[in-house]
Amino acid sequence: MKKSKFFGVAAVVATLVSAFLLAGCVSMPELSSSTKYDEIIEVPDISADDLFTKVNLWMVDQFNNADSVIQYSDKAAGVLKGKYSFSGDPIMGGLGGRLVYFSTLTIEVKSGKCRVSFADPVYDSYDGKGQKYASGAYLRTQSQVDEVIARWQELVGSLKQNLLSKGADW
Repeated sequence: MKKSKFFGVAAVVATLVSAFLLAGCVSMPELSSSTKYDEIIEVPDISADDLFTKVNLWMVDQFNNADSVIQYSDKAAGVLKGKYSFSGDPIMGGLGGRLVYFSTLTIEVKSGKCRVSFADPVYDSYDGKGQKYASGAYLRTQSQVDEVIARWQELVGSLKQNLLSKGADW
């Protein structure tokens, strides 16, 4: 009787330990950082130099916080590259904290068009008191991927509107 009771308890303990360990391994799978988004914006009748200047000025206006920065700018090559960040939706109405997303934005310019590319999305996590508890984590859920892509598309829409609008004549 004692042997069967011992083996029963041991089996239950082993099952619980295994379940606990496995739950820790699969509860928050990381998606890869391979989430990307590209869009080409056609801007007829504008030179590469003028288009580069408009894109550069737009980036200066859009990158209005300390975490969003232009990291590389080469007018001759027609390339602007930067780090773009935005705050995600609050977790549990802000009580659970917030996520701040980061990604690489590359804009390549040539006469009459530009290609906008986003890549390498990661996020930092902050608790409800504003303390950072995770940094540079890959996206973990499809809802995070959807939120990031929606923000990227919103930003591209802003650029497209800016490039296609006619400036005031002086």
